Amino acid sequence: MSEAYFPDDLRLRTYAGLSETLRLEQALRTTLLTLAPVLPADGVFVNFFMKDELVVQFLAHATKARAEAMTARVPVSHDWLLKMSYERRGQCLVVNERREDPLTDEVLRNVLPEVRSYVMLRLLMDGIHYGVVCFYSTRPKAFGERHADIVRQLHNPIAINVGYSLAVYFRTVGLEMSAENRRLRENAVKASEEPLRELLARSPSLESIAQRIRRVAPYDATVIVTGESGCGKEVVATTIQQMSARRNAPFVRVNCAVLPGSLIESELFGFERGAFTGARERHAGLFEQADGGTLFLDEVGELLPEVQAKLLRVLQGQSFRRVGGDKEVTVDVRIICATNRDLRSMVVEGKFREDLYYRLNVYPIPVAPLRERPEDIEPLASHFIRQIARRYGMAVLPRLSEEALDFARRWPWPGNVRELRNVMARAVLSGEPVIRTLDVSTGAAPDVHPVPFAVRGLGVTGPSDVHGAQEGPADMKAEVNADMTFDDMQRAYFRALLERTGGRVSGAGGAAERAGMHPNTLRSRLEKLGITLRRTVG
Repeated sequence: MSEAYFPDDLRLRTYAGLSETLRLEQALRTTLLTLAPVLPADGVFVNFFMKDELVVQFLAHATKARAEAMTARVPVSHDWLLKMSYERRGQCLVVNERREDPLTDEVLRNVLPEVRSYVMLRLLMDGIHYGVVCFYSTRPKAFGERHADIVRQLHNPIAINVGYSLAVYFRTVGLEMSAENRRLRENAVKASEEPLRELLARSPSLESIAQRIRRVAPYDATVIVTGESGCGKEVVATTIQQMSARRNAPFVRVNCAVLPGSLIESELFGFERGAFTGARERHAGLFEQADGGTLFLDEVGELLPEVQAKLLRVLQGQSFRRVGGDKEVTVDVRIICATNRDLRSMVVEGKFREDLYYRLNVYPIPVAPLRERPEDIEPLASHFIRQIARRYGMAVLPRLSEEALDFARRWPWPGNVRELRNVMARAVLSGEPVIRTLDVSTGAAPDVHPVPFAVRGLGVTGPSDVHGAQEGPADMKAEVNADMTFDDMQRAYFRALLERTGGRVSGAGGAAERAGMHPNTLRSRLEKLGITLRRTVG
C-alpha cells in the first residue's frame, strides 16, 4: 500500500487508538476520527451472525459525534442464509450503493438506514469468523480500493478488540449456543487467569497492563513487550503464553543478543547435513522446536539485517528453509518478542527493517522500569527472599526491616528487577534473620560481606555506616543528592562500578555481571549517559 495515502505515523496512531480502551464502541470512534484524513467514512459498526438462530447481532456503532454499544438483533430468513457465502463475498467488500448488496440491505434497512456505501471487512482469527467491521458513508460511491487497503491493515487490532467484546457479550447474555457458537465463546473466553494473578501478586503496578494481557493472550496475534533491561519483560511474555490456547505446547525462549551473529540463523531456522563444516546431521532450529507453540524472541532488536529478512519471511508465510536446504519447512508458531531498544528510532537510522517492525508491532505492551513502580518493591523483595531461602534450604526465613524497605523504595534500581533480585540474594546469604541493610554496591559476591558503599541525600544510610566498617576509597562512593536527576544518579552509579572493574564491562566480575545487565545493554546505557570507557577489555 502506498505510503502517500496511509502514512506510517497515522497507522501507528490508529493502532494505538484501537488498543487504548476495552470499550469497542469508543475504540471504533477513536479510529474513525484518526482516519478522517484518509478514509471518507461517516460511521462504523461491528456485527456478527449466529447461524443456528438465524440472527445478526450488532455489537457496537460509532460516528464522529458519538459512540454506542448496540443490542439490535436482526432475524434473517433461511433464504438469506443460503445466499450468504464468505467465500464468494471475500474478506473485504467495497459496495458503492447499499441496494446493490441485498444481504446487507436486508440487515441495515431498519437499523442504520442512512448507510449508502461502505467497506466491509471480515474478521477472521485462528480459523474462526468473529463477524464484520463496516466503515460506511451516507453518500454513494464514497470508497475505492485504496480505502479497502487501509481497512485491511486494521484487521488484527480490530479483531482482537472484537474478540474481547464477544467474550464480554457471551458472559453477560449467557446464551444457549450451538456447538459452533460455543466454540467461538470458548476461544474468546480462555482458561484460568491464575498466571496473571500470580504476576500481579508480585507486581501490583502491572495492573495497568493487565487488561492488555487479558485481551491479547487468547489469540495468536504477535506481541512485543518493551522496556528497560531487567524490568520483567520475560515474565510478562511467559504470563501471556500461560494464558493462551498454546499453554500446553512448546514455549521456546531465545535471547537474540547472546547468540553469536554467525550462529543465530542456524539456531533459529536449523541446518541440513553438510551445510557447513561440522554439520554432520540435520538440526531442527528453534522455530521447528516451537511448532504448535510459542517462540519468545528476547532482545529482538539485536538481530542482524540478514536474519531480520528471513524472520520477516517466516512471519509472512510461516515457512522457511533450513541453512543449506532447498525445501520449505512450514510451522505453526506464535511470536512474542521483547526489546529494550527503541525499534522505531532504529528504523529511522536504518538499523532495523521497517516492514519487520510493523509485523512485530501488532500489539505492544510497555513495561515500566522498577524506579517508576515503588509499590512493587515490597512484594517483589519478599518473593525473592522466599525463593532464595527455599533454594538454599534455610530453616529461618529472613525478613526486611522497615529501614531496609524504605531504602529499597528510594533506590533508583538502574538494573531493575534483576538488580533487586541480586541484592536480595546478597541480603539472604548474609545469614541475618532481619535484613537491616542492603548492599547495592554490586562489588560484592552474594556470599561475602558487603563492600562499603555510601548513599547520601536520600535520608538513609548505606551499609558501610550501619556496620561501622571503614569506608572504601573515595572513588568507590556513588554520591547521590536530592538535586540530582536520575541520569546523574546513573552516571554516579556506573562510574563507581567501572572504577571498581577497571573499565571492564563483560566477563566474570565485569560491570555488566555485577549490575545484572547484558553487556550490550550496559554499553548502550553508558553511551546514552555520555560515559566513555577507558579500556575495551570487555
